Amino acid sequence: MNAEAVTDALVRHVADETTCAFFDHRLACDTALYYPNGDSVVVYVTDHDGLFEVSDYSEGMAVAMQRLHRRTGVLATVGQRVCAASGLTFTNGRVSTVVSQADLADAVMRVAAASARIAEAVDFELAKPERTKRDFSREVEHELVERRVGVERTHTIVGQSGHKHHPTLFVPSAHALVEPIGAEAPWTRATAVYALFGDVMKVNGFSRYAVIDDRGDHVKDEIQNLLQQVGSLVYWSDRTPWMERVAQ
Repeated sequence: MNAEAVTDALVRHVADETTCAFFDHRLACDTALYYPNGDSVVVYVTDHDGLFEVSDYSEGMAVAMQRLHRRTGVLATVGQRVCAASGLTFTNGRVSTVVSQADLADAVMRVAAASARIAEAVDFELAKPERTKRDFSREVEHELVERRVGVERTHTIVGQSGHKHHPTLFVPSAHALVEPIGAEAPWTRATAVYALFGDVMKVNGFSRYAVIDDRGDHVKDEIQNLLQQVGSLVYWSDRTPWMERVAQ
């Protein structure tokens, strides 16, 4: 085996597999690396007065999310770790770095490799058994039913916007919407509840309760401040008085 010959062959292969062409104001570098779906990894270079931003424009993350429809939060962690190990930045799913022209080739390959690794991380995640997550909405429903409170999960409400909403829990006897907010992605859940409550708050006089799982982590002030604008807050650790009122 001749080391020099192998090196030359590798260099020729990479050169043959790599092309660069301008796309709008960016230089698109089609590299010798590939995503799991068979597409080649394309990295974009943008000139900012002599400094060059090199980015995958979130393509690695997009490929990953097409294949992973659950547990998407883990991809952000994977992306951060992959980029940190390669001296890159990971923001909103986007792999990037800013370099001088002298470091441009190295940066293109590092960004391409990181983007491919993020896409490939899905295979490892899918191989893991999903952790059993506590369904907080079921806990709330169960306790209401235990107190002989009728609960519906298929109720439809038309908001002021005309949009049809399907509240998680509807208590007909109290004319109340009950939206549990568990420990999983509480801010995302809170914003969805805010949109629902805000759209129905002037419709038919519904009572609106956001039931917050406050076991474990401290409930962030911004979640409380957001939801207090459109409904009443019920903390799970202090649920008994509210349960008794609803059960009347």
